[in-house]
Amino acid sequence: MVLGGIMADSKGGQMKIAVITDVHSDVGKLAVVGGELAEADVIVICGDITQFGNYDEMARVIRELRVYNPNILAVPGNCDTLDAGRYLVEEGISLDGRCVVFGGVAFVGVGGSLPIPGHMPHEMHELDFSQRLEQAAADRNGEKLVLVTHQPPYGTFADRACGEHVGSRAIAGFIEKYKPRYCFCGHIHDAAGRGMLGETEIVNPGPFRHSKSAVIVDIDV
Repeated sequence: MVLGGIMADSKGGQMKIAVITDVHSDVGKLAVVGGELAEADVIVICGDITQFGNYDEMARVIRELRVYNPNILAVPGNCDTLDAGRYLVEEGISLDGRCVVFGGVAFVGVGGSLPIPGHMPHEMHELDFSQRLEQAAADRNGEKLVLVTHQPPYGTFADRACGEHVGSRAIAGFIEKYKPRYCFCGHIHDAAGRGMLGETEIVNPGPFRHSKSAVIVDIDV
């Protein structure tokens, strides 16, 4: 069945998810990881898809990714303008404060980041994160849960910058409450890796702009 413009497979088995983040409009060497993207059931993008780009720039980047896989879900990052985020909404692939059920898995997400020095086009506060995630989670109906954010959760490997934890306490609280199977995030370029927060595996693929790589994960469906 079609949900949010995506064809969901209800056959069961395993879903293969290709996770990328912080593309920052740099898709010049996308073919390096194109094979992995093509083999996945869905590509999940954890924000900063453009480098302060507008609607048309977001469309260009998503169009380049769809050459390899038409199934994409994404949140905007702090470097994505509201105009760029509008493209994701119109395409039915935005997870920003939304829940999209794909193949029996509920993908819930929130975009943007906490305020940082200098003005960013998409900044959020802890209350914003909390309210938008709770709103999105209300639309799931018992499906397995995957959380997609740009800002990493507080107190993990993924939110360490200059020796300090800079993540979101609201996102960490959501994880502790709902216990999603995965939390995919980005934002902190030097904090790539995988680790656990309670029962949830946190995955920060690292900036695609530099690594030209994706993290591939499987989830039983």
